[in-house]
Amino acid sequence: MSVNLNTEPVWLRFRYACPLPAPSEFVRRLTSVATNLLQKATMFNTRTLLSAVTLLCVGFQDFLWAEVPDTTETYQGRAEDAPWREQAEKRIEKIRKADLTLVVKDQHGNPIGNAQLEVKQQSHAFWFGTEIRGLLIISDPQYLKWKGTSEEDAQKYRDVAKKFFNITAFGNDLVYNFWYNRGKETSVRVWDEWLDTNGIALRGIPLVWSGKHDWKNPPELMALPKEQLRKRLNTHITEIMETLDGKCVMWDVLNEPISEPYFVDVLGREEAVKWYKLAREMEPQAKLYCNDYSILLDREKLDQFIELVQSLLNSGAPIDGVSPQSHLWQGQPLPSMESLKEQFDLLAELGLEIYPDQFEVINSDEQLQADYTRDFYIMAFSHPAVVGVTHWGFWEGDIWMKQASWFRKDWSPTPCGEAMMDLLYKKWWTEIEGKTDPQGHFTTRGFLGKYDVTVKASNQTKKVTLEIPQAGAIADITMQL
Repeated sequence: MSVNLNTEPVWLRFRYACPLPAPSEFVRRLTSVATNLLQKATMFNTRTLLSAVTLLCVGFQDFLWAEVPDTTETYQGRAEDAPWREQAEKRIEKIRKADLTLVVKDQHGNPIGNAQLEVKQQSHAFWFGTEIRGLLIISDPQYLKWKGTSEEDAQKYRDVAKKFFNITAFGNDLVYNFWYNRGKETSVRVWDEWLDTNGIALRGIPLVWSGKHDWKNPPELMALPKEQLRKRLNTHITEIMETLDGKCVMWDVLNEPISEPYFVDVLGREEAVKWYKLAREMEPQAKLYCNDYSILLDREKLDQFIELVQSLLNSGAPIDGVSPQSHLWQGQPLPSMESLKEQFDLLAELGLEIYPDQFEVINSDEQLQADYTRDFYIMAFSHPAVVGVTHWGFWEGDIWMKQASWFRKDWSPTPCGEAMMDLLYKKWWTEIEGKTDPQGHFTTRGFLGKYDVTVKASNQTKKVTLEIPQAGAIADITMQL
């Protein structure tokens, strides 16, 4: 590979995280990073001039990018009058909303006309998810001290998470090394003390992840002979699922098998099929997923991912869905909205659910971040095979990548946060008032999800909770007059 230095450079930003190494190791890693960046430049089909590498020490979130000139970034489909928008809105109206008919009668079965009604949505059927920090949720004193976070911020974190999201995932608590450190204790406490109490669902990430990094898996695990490795992974799956028995509505059984294929390479795809069957046996009601990153950016990798999943399905793996991880870094070309729909369509040919996971736009251009995040959600919400989206964190005070935040350290919303509040609580939220007709009927249309309905007639008030499913709903409400 060669780099033409006579052309105008296109500057890209990449980040590399590692612990501070010894000097000789530092040089080795720096060389490895430089090679890696040039390979990425080839993958993105972009001319790159590498000027510097910034190291981020694990455990710290503040870092400085190499000072390189910014280039103006955008994406196809950003315009307000882009044709895809009208098409997406039509699909949303069809697949994310349904009719609701309320029939109000007295205790004798007589219709009550002119009854006042308030219909207020409480939650979505679509999964709007986030990554959470378990130790922050439970206000662990040592963690708060280490992060420099107050109890007031911890409470605000819980309140905002509850308001905006109906499903969560732990960042690292279920990763092998973390699980056997404090992850097991933390995840159970978060469920018992907060998630279950507030009716927030949990997504289990991951069960099997063969990342060759010490922070993911201990070296002794990666060095096990084949049969011992097989037994150890089965024991791990059993242990983690028994501990979280019934707490997760879905599991990423196989995490990043194209990017981190070691366990599958060593044990074979037939072993991966057994992992899914074991997970199904232990959690019959939970949805089982397979995920990987960059598959919405790299068509070759997407094809490899689809081939793997189809192979596992053909061999009897009970896979319910696929999760394209969606970390979008500054400097990477942002997929156009039409391209994004095409990738969803290709994944949908597997006949499985699609759940874009770990979504975030990491970009110093806050308006670009806001626009693309909004449009990504619109495209996902408009696709019939997509069942949810998880954004990878939300608060600048405790998030993997601060540039992807919805809220700043002082809890003021970023442009991205404002855009998402507008979507979730204005455009995609149903609150309606009205009156019944002479036959006691009131019909409206709302987004799929749970609702509180208040009926007032003859100085009497009654409140009911109901759900609007895809097929719509007819609810009889009897008033004692």
